[in-house]
Amino acid sequence: MGNINQEIGGTTVNPHLLAFEFVNVIDAADTMNIIGGNVGTAYRMPRAGSIVAISVQHSADLTGGVITYNPTIAGSADTGLAAVTSDTVQGHQAVINARNIPFAAGALIGMAYTKTGTVAPTTTDVIGLLEVVFEDEDF
Repeated sequence: MGNINQEIGGTTVNPHLLAFEFVNVIDAADTMNIIGGNVGTAYRMPRAGSIVAISVQHSADLTGGVITYNPTIAGSADTGLAAVTSDTVQGHQAVINARNIPFAAGALIGMAYTKTGTVAPTTTDVIGLLEVVFEDEDF
C-alpha cells in the first residue's frame, strides 16, 4: 500500500502514527507507555509539526468509571483533543485540524489519561494511537 497523503495549506504531508499501550489500567490518572517494553512514555519528534488525531481501544469492557485520554507535549496534557471511554464505550477516536496542537522539533510527545469515578475492572489493557504530521516534510 502506498503513502496516504494529506494536504495542509497547499502542502502535501504524510501522517505518522505513534503507538502507546497500558497493561491493566489502574483506577488513577497515569501516563501510557510506548509500545515495545520499557522504552519510555514519549517519542522525541525529529521536526516541528502538529498532533491531528487520537484513538484508543480497551481489550475488555469497563464496568465503571470514565477514562479521558489526551496527547501530551513535554509531559503536559493538551485537552484540545481527547478520546473518552466508559462502561458503554470501549473505544473512541477524535481528530482535529492540523496546526491546532503544534509542537517544536525535539518535543516529547506522549499520551496520558485521567479518570472520573471508579474505574473497573483494572484488568483491561489499552492501546492508543496519536497521529502527527510534520511541517516542511517533502519526500
